[in-house]
Amino acid sequence: MLSIPAIVRDARQAAKLSEHAMARLLGLSTDGLRRIENGKDEASPALLDRYAQTFGLSLKRFLAGEARHAPMGLLLRSIQTPSSLDELASAEAHRVLGEFVRTARDIADLRDLLHEPRDSSLLNGLKARPIDASPPPHGAERLARSLRAHLGLGLDPIPSMIDLLERRLGVDILWVSPDELDRDIDGASARGPAPAILVNLVGGAELFWRTRMTLAHELCHLVFDRNVLSESRPRGFVLFSPRPPAGDEEGARRRSYRRFHLFDDFESIERRASAFAAYFLAPPEGVRQLVGRTDATSEEAIVAVSHHYGVGRETAINVLKNVYRLPPDARRVMLTRKYLPPTPSEHPDVHRGAIGLRAGALQDLALRALARGAIDPVTARDYLGLGLTDELPPHAELDDAQRAPLRSPEDKARSRVDGYLQETPGYECLHAAVVLREPYGFQVMVVEACDQGSVRPAGFVRVTRGFEIIDSVLDRPAPSSRRGARKRARATSS
Repeated sequence: MLSIPAIVRDARQAAKLSEHAMARLLGLSTDGLRRIENGKDEASPALLDRYAQTFGLSLKRFLAGEARHAPMGLLLRSIQTPSSLDELASAEAHRVLGEFVRTARDIADLRDLLHEPRDSSLLNGLKARPIDASPPPHGAERLARSLRAHLGLGLDPIPSMIDLLERRLGVDILWVSPDELDRDIDGASARGPAPAILVNLVGGAELFWRTRMTLAHELCHLVFDRNVLSESRPRGFVLFSPRPPAGDEEGARRRSYRRFHLFDDFESIERRASAFAAYFLAPPEGVRQLVGRTDATSEEAIVAVSHHYGVGRETAINVLKNVYRLPPDARRVMLTRKYLPPTPSEHPDVHRGAIGLRAGALQDLALRALARGAIDPVTARDYLGLGLTDELPPHAELDDAQRAPLRSPEDKARSRVDGYLQETPGYECLHAAVVLREPYGFQVMVVEACDQGSVRPAGFVRVTRGFEIIDSVLDRPAPSSRRGARKRARATSS
């Protein structure tokens, strides 16, 4: 059994991350990381969970040494420029992506518990296609045509991308907003243990045409790009998709993926997925039939393609440009032409459900598993990221008693202060004791457990109703107590 220092060091080295890069992702100093890897400092449970999240694993799987082959580890390993890693860390995007992978795995586990696995056989039967030598966007139209034929879609509009992915292809869709994930990342996709797509609702859920493009873009990654990382396997894959900035100049397009640059072919793969999405949603043969003799540069043609195929205005213009081989100047005029933007209408791809990784599908599965006795109340809260003092969300299969908190708010305040004391150097031998309710939240009295077995008051910590530390008035423990605490910690870790 590997020790904690060996596990965290092995995880970093398997991802080929420097000490500085790993520390940056975890929010530590480089020296602090070295001390943990060398066993001089203990990693707190919260820090170990940040490690696990970064690698897209549960804490249990991370401590079992699975980070070496984790899909997020392969993704991090593929990042070749320090600036891109810094961008991920500064936006904390790696944590959201890691949590996306963890949530997708939790959903798959819960489906197995409830004997409700998704049928992904149709998706799994499709073959990956590496980027070839054809001109950009690397045969995207051919790939879109082949997938439409495989799914029997013909030239008709796809009524709902959500329905196609969830019901026919067995793909779970998770939803976040720019409040949670950097708005320069449109989405992400993961292949194992079950296929899943993450959609960032940039601009809001009502912009269904953006959602449709994101879903089609990520579908391309799931089907054709799942082996883009040299060491990945069809069931061990995760990739995210940056949002290219607006711009018509080729230079702007070349700069579009600079912020999050992964590997040498990353821009080519992204350009192919974007072109695939447009052709998959609006097949060229269907566009020709729809537009007929209408001037392809006219507003009438743009509106017809946009409304018929459920795509945005810019996508409709791009498809018309490529289908009718319009010159760049014509596209530029079409983009800058004044028009009356359509008001958002009802559409099956307007997301009306909950937003958040651990909301929606995961929440429903966890609560149904609890109601049917497949998991206990503690595990259900674990899945939902809730504490023991939190009430479970309403659900048709749960009554009020089943949803009630398992611990009091005072217990949570005491636990929060104990965690704070354990993570603060020099306070390891202090412990939370009596909890008093105050108008602002709680005042938690703190005691020092001395080596001789006696206990003495050591001050207090103020905690808000939301269980955040406001301030503290604490005595420094005696040196002998600190030495005793360190000795007990070493004995526990060994």
